[in-house]
Amino acid sequence: MSAPTQNHDLEASAEAVIAACDGDPRAAVMSLLVAVNYLEAEVERLAQAVSRGYVRGRLIKETRTDLMSASHLNQS
Repeated sequence: MSAPTQNHDLEASAEAVIAACDGDPRAAVMSLLVAVNYLEAEVERLAQAVSRGYVRGRLIKETRTDLMSASHLNQS
């Protein structure tokens, strides 16, 4: 993608986010910060899961155990 096209896409995306926040740029920035924080936490969670699974080879077993534990807690 060329630089002018990339800049145009960024401008269009910025305008779309601001429009979605009723034209309030501060609200747009805040919503983007919330999204970034969520995505950072998700990347961290996935990185830990992949690391454990790759190194120990127990990703599927751990996931099933976690799900079973969670369903047990929900039944209490």
